[in-house]
Amino acid sequence: MELYSIGIATDCSLDYDFFAIMEQAARVMGLSTYMVRPHNLAETISRIRDKELNFLAFYDRASDTSPAFLDLYSVLADNQVLYFVNLDLQKTASDKSIMHKQFITNEINVPKTLIIPALNRQPKLKLVEQDLEMLSRPFVLKPAVNTGSGIGVHLDANTLTDVEEKRQEFPDDDYLLQQKIIPKEYDAKRFWFRVFYVCGSIIGNWWDNNSHRYQPIADEDELSDDIKRFNIILKRMHDICGLQFFSTELAITEDNSIYAIDYVNEICDMRLQSKYYDGIPDDVVKNIAEKIVEYLERHLNIPSTPGFSEFKTK
Repeated sequence: MELYSIGIATDCSLDYDFFAIMEQAARVMGLSTYMVRPHNLAETISRIRDKELNFLAFYDRASDTSPAFLDLYSVLADNQVLYFVNLDLQKTASDKSIMHKQFITNEINVPKTLIIPALNRQPKLKLVEQDLEMLSRPFVLKPAVNTGSGIGVHLDANTLTDVEEKRQEFPDDDYLLQQKIIPKEYDAKRFWFRVFYVCGSIIGNWWDNNSHRYQPIADEDELSDDIKRFNIILKRMHDICGLQFFSTELAITEDNSIYAIDYVNEICDMRLQSKYYDGIPDDVVKNIAEKIVEYLERHLNIPSTPGFSEFKTK
């Protein structure tokens, strides 16, 4: 049997740079990797089923968009594999209506929000114009689940007509109507951040919510007190969602309040800034990849079998 430290599943070419960096980090630590892509998925499933191939750990970034990859779980089920992604936790974390309620319960500051049921469950909207006054106008309108990279989001909604029209886009999805948060600005920076939780570590970046451009937080930015607050918030989020890798958007307003804007981004965009204007700084991607590999190495169930040292350095 061929045994690899980490099996990685991806169906998206935009992930390839991230996983190349992760594979390099694994090699440095003496760990082997095996990539599962659409072209070798059927062969990989067959080889695992026939006991010709196995992984000690498995990182799935494919089955959420390509259900065929779910078959990997059934063939790996009896192999004591360490799963980096818990699909049940990931599904729950992706639902902003659930996370909104959990954040409030756990004292994480969120925008004022109205949650309305999916069109297919409640065809007649049970709101009146006065209900919108708590949000101020314009307000943000977004689906609870079917979103990501701005999909389905209306940043300047004003009326119930806007709500009625927008909820038809994803009729099976609940919708959130949210107060529009305006960050403070200083020294040409908007105090909006994209913050990553990675296996216990917190990695913060400036993130302009208009341009979507990242910028690493520098020592001279004098954000040490804010970063301490970020750490508390992100660790609280981790306790809620249970994921080892996710990001969130945090905004600081003029009164120095921190708002969690977009809850849990359960599958993070890992495009490199060196290739994409709105990508993540390359050093940040490298840092994230290394922390994931370090986490997996710490938690691997290493078999005490002859020849294992050879397997590790493949």
